[in-house]
Amino acid sequence: MGLLLPLFLPYLSPIQFATAAAAVDVFPRSQAGSVIGLWTVFMGIGSVLSPIVCGWTIDVSNSYVPSFLLGFLTALLSALLLVPLKRLKKGERTI
Repeated sequence: MGLLLPLFLPYLSPIQFATAAAAVDVFPRSQAGSVIGLWTVFMGIGSVLSPIVCGWTIDVSNSYVPSFLLGFLTALLSALLLVPLKRLKKGERTI
């Protein structure tokens, strides 16, 4: 599996660029760097904890279903947290 990872790395970069562009659309340009930095910290924490928690869940339940359900629920929660955000109009400032 580790040998296949380089095949998918080029697809991860556009996601990061899209996230940076979205941060500028939603937050003031002066705060976009802080938003991207905070997003990167939480992404790193999730990347470290996700395999541990999912592996433990699979070991305890003897099934992959709870692990996928947990992943689905966390993705849904993340999407719901984005609902209150609104896109800034050109020239609009929040601070």
